[in-house]
Amino acid sequence: MSLLLRTSLAMLAVLALASCRIGKSTDAARQAVETFHQQYNNSEFAAIYSGTSPAFKKTTSEADFVKSMRENRAKFGKFQSASQSGMNISVQSSRKLSTSGGWESEVGTTITLTYSSQFEHGPAVETITFLASEQKASLQNYKCEAPGTHQPGSSPTNRPREYI
Repeated sequence: MSLLLRTSLAMLAVLALASCRIGKSTDAARQAVETFHQQYNNSEFAAIYSGTSPAFKKTTSEADFVKSMRENRAKFGKFQSASQSGMNISVQSSRKLSTSGGWESEVGTTITLTYSSQFEHGPAVETITFLASEQKASLQNYKCEAPGTHQPGSSPTNRPREYI
């Protein structure tokens, strides 16, 4: 078997494995959106915060997050329904030296889901980003805005609530 054929077969195997892993991560992110909306409707904002990624917690305090989510809930009301209008998947891998002296591979999948959502007080566009694995998705970013309100170059006070 030629080197080119073996290399091609190996690449196909890697792509097939990655595709399966991405599918499971996407399912975990979609399930996390359902949980997010249930907790949002029950005003369980501290519970939402507890499920955020470590990077999110480094940049946003629980008190600030809860306060902003309360403001968001007052503005939009209860979540009613949503249809997914977009998805972006980014897979990153890195290698680091383990404590045993060998190399460890880390794979991170970031999934951004965009929804046309209906809330008690009207429609909104939700953009929800998760750091996902095959089993779990941790909130990385949440943005909710009324349709058509985002203007390129808008002032910071007019921008939607966003957490990173």
